[in-house]
Amino acid sequence: MLFGKRPGETSGLPARNRPRGARLGVALLGATLLVSGGGTVLAQDATPSASPAPGAGATADPVAACLAPGADGGATPVVVVEGAPVEDQATIDEATVGATAFFDCLNSNVGPADLGGPYALTSLIGVFDLGDGTYGVEHQFTHGSSLVQAVAVLSEGDGGLVVSGLSMIPVDIQGDSTTLAVTLAGEEAGVVPGETETRASVILQSTNDSEAPLSVALLMVPEGFDPASFSLADYDGTLPTGATPVGTYDVEAGETVGAVFQNVTAGSYLIAVSDGGSFPLILTEPASADVPSIFASPEATPEG
Repeated sequence: MLFGKRPGETSGLPARNRPRGARLGVALLGATLLVSGGGTVLAQDATPSASPAPGAGATADPVAACLAPGADGGATPVVVVEGAPVEDQATIDEATVGATAFFDCLNSNVGPADLGGPYALTSLIGVFDLGDGTYGVEHQFTHGSSLVQAVAVLSEGDGGLVVSGLSMIPVDIQGDSTTLAVTLAGEEAGVVPGETETRASVILQSTNDSEAPLSVALLMVPEGFDPASFSLADYDGTLPTGATPVGTYDVEAGETVGAVFQNVTAGSYLIAVSDGGSFPLILTEPASADVPSIFASPEATPEG
């Protein structure tokens, strides 16, 4: 089971401990998990990354399709959710089943035209009792090459715990990374720098200064690809020859999101925005970190 052990114990996924009474920071990136003052979990437009055109058998919003029935509605946002780490193994196991079923549902709603790609759970951070009959499962998952950190809120449903809300939160990045500034709309739209070395994690710090939410797709494209030849606004499920989807994400109006992509190889890329804008990006191989030793030969040995 993906979440079948207490946080910190050996399981199929990496786990990290949080202190008792942990505060799960919920910076509403995408306005997905909303909690009222009374603690009732509600969901609103819960889409980690949506593609403009779903494939056959897919839905335009897989997350909304997989949330527990009746989970949507109006709500008041909060900044922090507090919860105590769960110690009862039976509850952890039940939360495991509910979370796993949710991700299975997501993948059943991903079609061939979905630019985000399949979903996969990658690490467990903790299972928490939110004190109102609901539980929070903080975790990381991938959607294509995009790494997402989230809190899934589970409540009692038919047959056990089911996911009734999902919130994206800032990703806890491990390892080497590089950050690029992306302005999605307006006269300053573009990416800075337009060429940089790739790293284990490439972060697109994306700002949406427009008055409407925007979806973004990262595509790997052939060298010399003309950005004007592809418009995400007109995407009909067919990509240009040689283009490969890497991942997608959403940015609400007036918000900034740090979209994290992992293991992105050197090459030419296109950042395509749902308003029709697109920007080229070149990722190069990292410079060699090898430093020749001054003691590599007798001639290089300092005299005493």
